[in-house]
Amino acid sequence: MNRDPWEDSLRALGGAVRPTSAGIAAIERAVRRRRRRRGTLLVASVAVIVASAVVVPILVWPENSEEAAVVTDRPEPADIVDPPGSGEGEAGFTCPELHMVFTTPPPPIENLLEQRAIVDGVTATDWEGFSVVLAAPTHVGPIAYTNGDLDIARRTLGEAGVPHVFANHWGLPGDAAETERDYVRQAVHWVLDRTLRQARRDTRGDEGAAGVAYWLDAGAVVVSWKGPVPARILDLAGPRPNGATVVVQEVTYSAGDIRRAQRGLLRVLREGELLVGIDDLATTSSCGDNSGLQVGLVPGSIADRAREIQEELARSVGMPVMVFEEEPPVARGVPRGAIGTD
Repeated sequence: MNRDPWEDSLRALGGAVRPTSAGIAAIERAVRRRRRRRGTLLVASVAVIVASAVVVPILVWPENSEEAAVVTDRPEPADIVDPPGSGEGEAGFTCPELHMVFTTPPPPIENLLEQRAIVDGVTATDWEGFSVVLAAPTHVGPIAYTNGDLDIARRTLGEAGVPHVFANHWGLPGDAAETERDYVRQAVHWVLDRTLRQARRDTRGDEGAAGVAYWLDAGAVVVSWKGPVPARILDLAGPRPNGATVVVQEVTYSAGDIRRAQRGLLRVLREGELLVGIDDLATTSSCGDNSGLQVGLVPGSIADRAREIQEELARSVGMPVMVFEEEPPVARGVPRGAIGTD
């Protein structure tokens, strides 16, 4: 289960909306930039910029209100989680590249000692009809993978305090701790999945929606919403019966705002009256905290004009813009120049 960082990122965000090419580009761009800082180059890319690119944190939403739940990083209960900070740098506006689910440490598991005792007990027991091959504490409660009769395992382990039991289809146990961690995260993903899909249906079409993402390491779903956040969205926050949580995050711009800004960006770049033009554009995506746009420009197009370019683009699209140099990603099997020209 050794995956590239971009694949792991897509896995964490999956299940909300279908990943758009631009969404993949946002994740791959961050990976490429980190690899360049390590002196490594990402050779192949599956991302591509399209004219109607939608680049918002992946959308998924809480299910019915009786299952709404939340985890926050604050010691006191809170309905809104403050977004990671944007600010001013040498070139002007700066913002996070990635969503908070990739950059925010999860809160501690409150009943960790209790869960460990349960996990130790079920793994040390010889069960009739099944065997436990992997069990672990998580933010959604103890999880277990089993061999044998799954129905018996779920009933028996549920009575023992393990609410989430899955069949072992992959030949566990693995030969590395990292492999076990992947399976634990997959189990959390399954627990969160129904909440994500139902929540998306409950909030589809709202203008204030700014995206929803799995926060696997916290056992949570993060609902981002353009402020001020209405009470009915705040009511989604809180713990759910299945152990999942929903976090509500207030952000500056909605998904619709981002899409309109991207369309505006493409339009003004094609007009050719700015410091940079359409041929200089590599990628565009929302900032990780939806505080503006990230715009990748081909190498050599920025030089020492970053602040001037950012301010000019920001005036043109109506929101803050962060620019950086970036090689344009090209989808496998798609000729350069065939995309983003509509």
